[in-house]
Amino acid sequence: MARVFYVLRYTGGPEVLEVGPFPPSSWYFDEDLSEPLPTVTVVLSTIDGVVDLTRAGAYDYASRRMVDTVRKVGEVHFEEHPLVLCDLIGRNPPAPFAIFRFRRWTTCLDLNKSEYRRDEDGNIHQIRRVVLDHDRIPADRHFFQLQERFTTYVASEAFVDAWNAAGLTGVEFICTDRINYWF
Repeated sequence: MARVFYVLRYTGGPEVLEVGPFPPSSWYFDEDLSEPLPTVTVVLSTIDGVVDLTRAGAYDYASRRMVDTVRKVGEVHFEEHPLVLCDLIGRNPPAPFAIFRFRRWTTCLDLNKSEYRRDEDGNIHQIRRVVLDHDRIPADRHFFQLQERFTTYVASEAFVDAWNAAGLTGVEFICTDRINYWF
């Protein structure tokens, strides 16, 4: 039976007002950072309604519960970095958060069967139809970042089940065979 995969779509959370400092260039293009990441500060409009995973500028921030869920499904190809998460009046969420970053990307987008657009530099800019080459996805990969488009995260059905069982918030999962819009 073929594995089922989902693409993540962020669903919101409080507005991000400020993020800093900016990451080193290796953050975007290298699987291993060439320099350590300093403590990042993310200022939100409010701590009320903070979600377990969302994007803040160049970073994804994740709750401890989300990171524990990633570990629970056996995923090890990620790292955590220091994060100060607060709102305008200095309140912090009741549970710790961290910057979440994949260390290993997965090259598995079937470029012959997927529908996508490239930007002026030749990078995949948008995808409309996601077709994954399952033979290129290791059996132990349950939550990963596409090498072909590093802003796209993919989750296995086992990860989606673990996410839902933990009651996590901040993203929705769209089955790859049901996507028919540009993202």
